[in-house]
Amino acid sequence: MASKPRAPGAFWRWVLAAGLCWAGGVGATDPEAGRQRAQLCAACHGPKGLARMPMTPNLAGQPEGYIGEQLKAYRAGRRVHNIMSLIAKPLSDDEIDNLAAWYASIQVEVVEKP
Repeated sequence: MASKPRAPGAFWRWVLAAGLCWAGGVGATDPEAGRQRAQLCAACHGPKGLARMPMTPNLAGQPEGYIGEQLKAYRAGRRVHNIMSLIAKPLSDDEIDNLAAWYASIQVEVVEKP
């Protein structure tokens, strides 16, 4: 039995939906909820995502999808760090998405040192 042909454009609708899911764009994110949740993160990454500790990355202005993927990798154990693995473990997908939205929403100005 032959399969039913797909409507034209169905493939592109699927590609668009998959891209939105990967980028974290399907669900509504809440940067303000992320800001509130990021209070624990501020100890190492700074209150505005600009780290003051050596060997700690700045999170301000990083792409939302990147931050979300890294937090999910820590949570799943695909990326390992003594502190981050513990911190990310209890985070829900929504909390991760909100944290990513908060840090991505911070505008960073780059200035060269003299």
